[in-house]
Formats: sequence, structure tokens, C-alpha cells
Amino acid sequence: MSNTVPEQISGSVLSAENILLAIENGDLSVSPFEKDNIHGASLDLRLGKEFRIYKEPENIVSVKEDADYKKITDKIVLDDKNKYYDLKPQTSCLGVTKESLKLSNKICAFLSGRSRFARIGLFIHFSSNFIQPGIEGPVVLEIFNSSNHTLRLFPDVCVCQVIFLETKGEAAYNGQFQKQIL
Repeated sequence: MSNTVPEQISGSVLSAENILLAIENGDLSVSPFEKDNIHGASLDLRLGKEFRIYKEPENIVSVKEDADYKKITDKIVLDDKNKYYDLKPQTSCLGVTKESLKLSNKICAFLSGRSRFARIGLFIHFSSNFIQPGIEGPVVLEIFNSSNHTLRLFPDVCVCQVIFLETKGEAAYNGQFQKQIL
């Protein structure tokens, strides 16, 4: 049995040149866009200023389709007075990227953490790293500190990278999180 993916179902990872072409032809939008954040076959994304911090445990949360993360988190926004967020050991929070992405129905993507930060215990996503075609907005990050040290998170640091793929045929996501918000 062959280990190769049949041509009719394989998608192509976009190189730096193809990422720029996708932006130029309108299949991909990145705002704000920094060309220097494109490397090889990925685009580095920076941490934004908005976070959702999990409240102290109170009740049981049912894992069902109507589960609402907003009921068990508090939103904070960093500013000139509060310039960073300290993520305690073995805790998680939600964050967003500074960049907003808009993917056409021809492009999907995968989010990946950066090795330099993984080595100090920072996980940027621990469940959903797939970005559907048609998504619009900043990327929501599921951040986890796996270390026994407090990790200080600063906005504008490139904490993750996104790898874009061309879909075979067009696909559209029309789910609850199509327009990403925190």
C-alpha cells in the first residue's frame, strides 16, 4: 500500500512566494501585514492585547454543543498600564493574534507554535489548530503554560506561525466561529 496522498485529494502548502500571490489576488488577507514575518512556507503571527482568563472553579461545565466559554472566563485587554499578562504554571487562557486573517474558500491553514517558546513550556494551541476556509478575524489561541514557571506574555511577540494550504475545490465554513472573536 502506498503512503502517498492521491493527487485528486492532496492540497499544496503555500511557499512564501505563493503566500504573497494569494494576498495579491485576494484569496488571503492579513491585517496588519508585515512582509518580514513570512518565512519559507509560513507566516509568523503576533500575540494581540486581548485575553480571556478562566475564572476560579465554581460549577460543573457540561461539555455539550451549547457550552459557552464566555460564561467561565473574564476578558482583559492589555494597555499602557498593564503591558503584559503573567500566565501561572499549569494554567491556560485564551488569547488572539494581532493579525486578522481572511481566507477565501480556496485556502485553509494550520496553526503551529514556535519551538523557542515550546521549549520554555508555552503551548499556543492545545486542541484546535485547523483554520477553516472562509474564516475571518484574528486567530483565537488556546494558550497553556506546561512549565512550573510563570510565563510573562507580551503583545506584539511572534508566538506562532500559520501554514496555508490550497484546498482542492472550494470549501466554505459557516459555523459559529466563522468570524473569530474573543
